[in-house]
Amino acid sequence: MIEPSNIDRVLSAEGWESLLIVLAIMIFSGLANLVKKFQGQPRDTSWEDESQPAPSPSRPAQSSWEDELRRMLEEEKPKHVAPPLLAPTMYKPATLRPSATVHHQEEGPSSPSLAHLTQSATALERASTLHERVAAHFHLVDERTDLHRPAIPVAHTRKRSAEAEAAVALLRKPASARQAIIVSLILGPPKALEV
Repeated sequence: MIEPSNIDRVLSAEGWESLLIVLAIMIFSGLANLVKKFQGQPRDTSWEDESQPAPSPSRPAQSSWEDELRRMLEEEKPKHVAPPLLAPTMYKPATLRPSATVHHQEEGPSSPSLAHLTQSATALERASTLHERVAAHFHLVDERTDLHRPAIPVAHTRKRSAEAEAAVALLRKPASARQAIIVSLILGPPKALEV
């Protein structure tokens, strides 16, 4: 709801002055645009200028086709000079070595001599006696387990102080547990823990 004091303020000179200033600025800007249009000044928008194709460069006027033909024939075209030929590089021919002579041995029942493999021979001997050594080891294990008797476990008791023994004895008696519950009900929770 509009109060009478607000209407007076709107109709006052100060309210009209600001409105008139805004209208005057709008009118002046419109007039400036019209003047620019009539003077033929281009607008400030750059996107319109970019859409127009660029003018093609003008060709020099040619007098006649005979003159042009004469001009073309008189000009010497630049000759393409071939690059200088490189001298072929001489490669040294590969030398052939005489092939090794192959000696043919007569085939016969003779067995070829093989290299001595002492390490593999000893490994083979150890592997062949492996099952005997394993059997002997298991026999020793059986003898040890037959002779071995497990020790009887001994209960380790810890020594406690007399006060600790008395406290544990009180907790194990039902009468002392009842007494503790009654005391906690009478005394109640501590005041520091109350909210």
